[in-house]
Amino acid sequence: PRRLSQACPRRHIAMSRLACISRIFGGVVSPTRPQHKYRVAIVGGGAAGVSVASQLLRKLGFPEGHIAIIEPRDTHFYQPKWTMVGGLGLDVESTGRPMGQVLPPGVHWVQEACQTFDPERNTITLSGGEQLEYEVLIVAAGLQQNFDKIKGLRETLGKNGVASIYSYEFSPVVWQNILKTSRGTALFTNPATAVNCG
Repeated sequence: PRRLSQACPRRHIAMSRLACISRIFGGVVSPTRPQHKYRVAIVGGGAAGVSVASQLLRKLGFPEGHIAIIEPRDTHFYQPKWTMVGGLGLDVESTGRPMGQVLPPGVHWVQEACQTFDPERNTITLSGGEQLEYEVLIVAAGLQQNFDKIKGLRETLGKNGVASIYSYEFSPVVWQNILKTSRGTALFTNPATAVNCG
């Protein structure tokens, strides 16, 4: 099979640079109905998925509509900053931006979740039941916080001095707890599983 770089004529590099300029000056990507097939399908519109899409557009010059980002959320959260919200008291609202302002112009934003993968047929199934073909698949779906897996944790989060930096809702509470603590013992836990920024 051809390498990705071989399939992108140099004339398309100018298009990707225009896309970057468009984003700087307020370009917005709107959700679009998915095509049947894409050169590259990226599952996840977090920091990883957006970064990969931007690099492909900038370095390989993919023309518009060759890259799809499958992401159901309306808001992009820069989750690494939540550690600074909880540890330094930064404003949590500064960690979120409308998804359309973060995605690089030139990609197709498919605002659905990915339900299943079928790598043998190079297809994924979207939450609406539609199938999407790809030549290259990049999975950058991130992690899901399952606070309910720890008995009693959901009920006490945000209260009783309990909070988590791995949450838009509760990372500010970590800083509030720090400010209210003048003495005693503070307990910090780190899960044995994979974690954001870990």
